[in-house]
Amino acid sequence: MEIPVIAAVICTFFAAIEDLKTSKIPNRIVFPALAVSIVFGFFLWSPLIWAANFAGAFIVAYIFWRLGLWSGGDGKLFWLIVSFVPVYPMATTLSRSSFMPGFLMWLALLLITRFFFSSVLFRISNGDLSFVSVFMRPVLFALAGSLFGLGLYAITGIQTLMLLSLPVIIAISRTKHSFLLAFSHIVLGAAMLLSAGVFDIAYLPRMLLFGFVIGAWSVGRNEKMVAELSLKELKEGMQLAETITKEGRYEDDSLFALLKKKPEGYLAGPSPAGLSKKEILRLKKHGIKKVLVNVPVKLAPFMFIALILAVLYDGLLLIA
Repeated sequence: MEIPVIAAVICTFFAAIEDLKTSKIPNRIVFPALAVSIVFGFFLWSPLIWAANFAGAFIVAYIFWRLGLWSGGDGKLFWLIVSFVPVYPMATTLSRSSFMPGFLMWLALLLITRFFFSSVLFRISNGDLSFVSVFMRPVLFALAGSLFGLGLYAITGIQTLMLLSLPVIIAISRTKHSFLLAFSHIVLGAAMLLSAGVFDIAYLPRMLLFGFVIGAWSVGRNEKMVAELSLKELKEGMQLAETITKEGRYEDDSLFALLKKKPEGYLAGPSPAGLSKKEILRLKKHGIKKVLVNVPVKLAPFMFIALILAVLYDGLLLIA
């Protein structure tokens, strides 16, 4: 089982180097490696499980590409990784059936952390410290909900009460003294766990990590990486950050924006494949001088790190 894992690491490493250099993941790396993974799939893995994950990874890669969550090259690299490592025998029960959940969880954690620190540095440079409360609020309420719910379950043995703690925490988050109430629920939850004799300090890092993820996502989710370019600087495949029509421009940040029907008078806009030559010519014809384009995140290096972490630690340990 070590050979396909090593092969996946090597291929992803070279793909990450190419992505950093050229912002592209060349097919000369992906397709030959996919062919090798097929051989591994039939001789080193269970053919049925490998085929299911091979097909599943392709579907996930295609859906994420259609939604604009990654480029075609990133999707092919993800497909390649799962083709080499469809399952991981030393992982949790779910990852023994598919490597995808653990890998995607680590990838999401890395990206959330990246956008969080990028947003924090940008706000600090502009003298904006409002991110502190934006970050601390979900962290406190995540910890309050987790500890209070577990405490109720430990004391009463009624699992339903643990679930009911969620609406309670949401309700107090909307009150005037929400931070004080959240802190009091953290203390109360810890006290109930201690009195029941089931408080385990080993759970604290996971709770803190859970709170950090929610807080970091709250801070970094609205960060927009866009650049204003002239038409001379535009290239095929670039992703517009706005939809341009004959009547004007507008931005759509919704998840399914790329799947929506093109509006009347459409000139150019976000699409899974990026800008086409025809759209660039159309913009020139209508006298458009400058456009906003998304600055792409080079995902291959993050995929490389996520692969290493998923192999070593298994992403599902975050919620185990």
